[in-house]
Amino acid sequence: MTDTESPSTPAPSACLACKAKKRKCDRTVPACSRCQRASRPHPCIYPDQDGGHNVPSMSEDAWWLDPNSDVQSVPMIQDPPRARAACQRCRQGKRQCSRALPQCSRCILMGAQCIYDRGLPPAQTIPAKSHTLSKSHRDASRKLSPDTSLCSPSPLSSGSNGSTYLDPFHTYPSSLDPECINRVLSFAIKEVWPKMFPGYTYKGISFVHHWIRSAMTCPPLFNAWLHSGAGHIRWLRQANEDASSVSDQDSYEMLLMEREAIVGLKEFVDGASADKVSDEIIMATFALALHTGREKEPTSKQTRLPPLSDLQLLLRFTNIPISEPHVLALRNLVEARGGFDKIEMPGLKEGLSTYNLVVASKFLARPFWPLHTRLQIDEATGFLEQTEQESHLNDPLHPYLTSLIPSVMVWEFSAVRGYNTLVKNYSQGFMTQLEMGYIIELRNLIQYRVMSLPALGEILDPYQELPLTYGALRLALMAYTVLVLFPTPLGTDPHPRIAKQLRCELELTGVSLDIWMPMVELLLWVLMLGGISASDTELRSWYVDQIQWLAPLLGLTSWDQVKDTMTSIVWIDSPCDVEGQALWQEVQSSSPFAATGLGIAYPDLWMEDLSDQSA
Repeated sequence: MTDTESPSTPAPSACLACKAKKRKCDRTVPACSRCQRASRPHPCIYPDQDGGHNVPSMSEDAWWLDPNSDVQSVPMIQDPPRARAACQRCRQGKRQCSRALPQCSRCILMGAQCIYDRGLPPAQTIPAKSHTLSKSHRDASRKLSPDTSLCSPSPLSSGSNGSTYLDPFHTYPSSLDPECINRVLSFAIKEVWPKMFPGYTYKGISFVHHWIRSAMTCPPLFNAWLHSGAGHIRWLRQANEDASSVSDQDSYEMLLMEREAIVGLKEFVDGASADKVSDEIIMATFALALHTGREKEPTSKQTRLPPLSDLQLLLRFTNIPISEPHVLALRNLVEARGGFDKIEMPGLKEGLSTYNLVVASKFLARPFWPLHTRLQIDEATGFLEQTEQESHLNDPLHPYLTSLIPSVMVWEFSAVRGYNTLVKNYSQGFMTQLEMGYIIELRNLIQYRVMSLPALGEILDPYQELPLTYGALRLALMAYTVLVLFPTPLGTDPHPRIAKQLRCELELTGVSLDIWMPMVELLLWVLMLGGISASDTELRSWYVDQIQWLAPLLGLTSWDQVKDTMTSIVWIDSPCDVEGQALWQEVQSSSPFAATGLGIAYPDLWMEDLSDQSA
């Protein structure tokens, strides 16, 4: 009798592949007809029986251990690596998974692609001093102190058994040290990109997973990711006042990463035609735009922040010096791709849309690209209006405010007030059921609409008459949004530019106070925001003089009274209270003879009303 059973003798039970799919099996040895039609690279595996059939009798995991197995393609190992969770196919079918790497036994039997989720660990703040770029793992134990254990690869890059998930063979498309690449790339995947798009997914998978897969096959994108991770580590060190911990070797490696990223992208752009521009190249340019390597050290002004101010890492990216040539290059690449609507990479439109708002806010210009949002505008409008009314409906100035705001900016002003109330409630523990992604979409929609408000010179409709207060209110609303919604450091663009343009608008329209009646408090709100924007500039004293002249006319003699007036319009405790109170102290300490006013002719009727009230 031969060692193998005759093909005509059926196995006592169905093969594992047919059992897994609950299909009828003809139990033919060595392979059933279904497996033969599927062209599987190995014979069927039948359950172990005591009936004397010499069919394969290994368990689902045993092919790892059998040196004679037809599917054995690597040297036999005693303890094969295992994934932390079941593969997608086994999980969807609610079946037990061997979790073997690179493929589980069930997927091998079925001839299917085995995909494991690389789950992102929970977001957490890692001290900047814990990241060291220059020292490899083999040098860490010898050169680093025990409290720098976080220099080892993150949980994302190394499993408990020591296998590297990012790339176990370190075959990165880069000439840099693989250990250094692994640490920096792990940090970028864990700390940078997920926080830019919290909760954003494509087909149930985080944007980051799609991006890293693309980066592994596109050297310019891979090097840009490395540069972004290293740049963010450097920025965190500066924020923690730990820049001195950057060694010469660290700085050298950062320069190498920056050079590889820029040179690789330049070589592609110089050598490729316009029709070769891909989403990956645009993504690489976008990553470089977010980490210029020339950002300033954080100032004390940045500690005065509104709640939810760091959504999408805005505090990091609004501090970046925007390079106009870089912005133009990114726009040209998108145009060569066929336009903004032709972009297909998951998450890239969202990223460019946010960067578009950062650029518009810094340059005080209208957004270049359309807003990419998942919001239904009508639904968002209703939500913001309801939120605004809950907070401001009983304000004594509310009826006057809604009647004085120009019609072309009623939506924007109401939306800012609604978002302001949302932020206050959220910071106090209310409305916590709102997802971060929804709040981000609301904020971006409002900022897009505010920055899209046209200047007076851009309105070409001859039949559209706007009040003389429109220009000043438009700039004041922009000043508020770049202070609260898209917070940028005071003393940097666009704050000085806003202060200068706002002064021009006020001087041009300040022929009579009656253009602000019956709510002159709105003029005080405009002056307060202009004075805050003029922080650390020579324009500050001008705003101090105007506030010192106007406040007594409104009967305001203390900061509490001023704050109540500002709150009735739109105001938030941080940073407005800190900056506003500092401005008010300058008003009180300045000489009363310095106030010259706006050169305005006061209406006699209004002055009589004031004198009657004081009497």
